[in-house]
Amino acid sequence: MLKKTKLSLAIRGIIFAALGIFCLASPRGTLESIAWVVGLVLVVAAVATFIMGRDREKGHVETMHLITAILMVVVGVLIILRPQIIAILLGVFIFVEGLDFCVDSTRYRRAGIKYWWVLLAVGVLTILLGLWAICTPWVGATMLSIVVGIGALGIAADSFTALVGLGRVERFFKELKDSANKQLDDSEHFEEVEIVK
Repeated sequence: MLKKTKLSLAIRGIIFAALGIFCLASPRGTLESIAWVVGLVLVVAAVATFIMGRDREKGHVETMHLITAILMVVVGVLIILRPQIIAILLGVFIFVEGLDFCVDSTRYRRAGIKYWWVLLAVGVLTILLGLWAICTPWVGATMLSIVVGIGALGIAADSFTALVGLGRVERFFKELKDSANKQLDDSEHFEEVEIVK
């Protein structure tokens, strides 16, 4: 389960990082080409988000991951079919992702991750970008590409931050398990010495 989650986070991070770089590197691209790329990326990323939120033991998907995956598919398909509404739809999507970042940052803070505030700052910035895109749907393709690029890089940053956090949690539990095994071995050795005496 943990390996699948880490793989999904890595794929999601790479996809959104690539989208962000593409949008920032070629902001003069047409609205239609941006819409196609963004739409396809969102659909693929939705699959990764769905897999990431799937809990095999309980047999269901976490609610926030399911909502995010469904929203990504709906937004992706609508952007492909109606490129002219990309600004509003992406604004809503970026806004929701920003809220998700803020929620994640509080979880990281409770887990004791040192730089949780970085994710909170990215979340606030992403929320502001989302609101700006919603309030200015007439924005030109160049500016829209820049907004999408920054938003996508923010999502990639969230994915990679979560990946690092999972790695730390995994190491913590491994160290805990090794420590428990060592204590168990020491106690068994002590019992053997007592029996010999």
